Amino acid sequence: MVRRGLVLFVLGTVVVGGTAQAEEVREFVFRYGFELWGLEPGQVVRLWVPLPYRPLCLQDAPQFQQAQPLWQRLPFPARCTRDPKYGNPILYGELTVPASGRVEVDLPYRIRRRPVHWEQTLRFRLRPSTRRLFLAPSRLVPVGGLPSVFLDPLGDARDEWSLGRQVFDLVRQKLSYRKTGQGWGRGDVLWVCQSRYGNCSDYHSLFLALMRTRGVPAVFQIGFPLPAAPQGTVAGYHCWAWFFPDQGGMIPVDISEADKHPQRAQEFFGRLPADRVAFSVGRDLELEPRQQGPPLNFFIYPYAEVGGKPLPSKHFRMKFSYRELGRSASRTSEQRWGLKGSG
Repeated sequence: MVRRGLVLFVLGTVVVGGTAQAEEVREFVFRYGFELWGLEPGQVVRLWVPLPYRPLCLQDAPQFQQAQPLWQRLPFPARCTRDPKYGNPILYGELTVPASGRVEVDLPYRIRRRPVHWEQTLRFRLRPSTRRLFLAPSRLVPVGGLPSVFLDPLGDARDEWSLGRQVFDLVRQKLSYRKTGQGWGRGDVLWVCQSRYGNCSDYHSLFLALMRTRGVPAVFQIGFPLPAAPQGTVAGYHCWAWFFPDQGGMIPVDISEADKHPQRAQEFFGRLPADRVAFSVGRDLELEPRQQGPPLNFFIYPYAEVGGKPLPSKHFRMKFSYRELGRSASRTSEQRWGLKGSG
């Protein structure tokens, strides 16, 4: 069994111009909970769950999130792994369904989240292997082809930062935020180009395709939004993106939020409020141990297999919630839980 206190990934203070930046933070308990139900007693379930720690592909990058697990134990034996492509941390376990046909999992974390400002990232440079990864197409995010038509009006930007801003504005102009009909929410760029609407995954997938088509590395990140209220439930995921100019730095964009709140659009280019918790990066994820189903489009909800086949979503009941804390979490040294590299 996995016990409390074995994991603590802490992210250091960012130094800009030789001075540590004291910033406001949001500190909260985030509960990642779910129930497997409607299963046959005795079935063996393979289960993969994302963890809110840094991926190896960005292990050298400035970090804006600390996460400390508060759970005591799990109802099944588990271990930590990482996906081989991006190095996202994963909780993996195998369990036998009890007589009740249901298994409940509750994973509370104490999270400390700082706002993101692009100025804090200027010293960062992608490793060559990560640069190649962030330029590559994925199944639903092509490079070139139909999406490149959107770039025709832009002409030549003076630098990659300026290009990022132009593409940010272009995606806002071309798309509208709607969740109607079918096809939205998959980050399917060809569908987005034709339908011109969608949710956060659709906005940022188009951004990725356009930036990569112009030769600028970019990556998708997914997590959960935090409402302004001091506590409450979270209905579902939220995602955003980063791009990486040659001149250095990692620039965040949250285009769907900018489109939903045009009066605050400036807050979502080069900056991110501390109103979120991040869980994973990338697309087309092969898990570890390797799942027998196809690669995951993205990894934010638990994934399970029974008999080598993906467990349908109807067998999951998600329960995500948060509660604001009254004081800051202290900084301690980074510890590890069977994972190579930084957390």
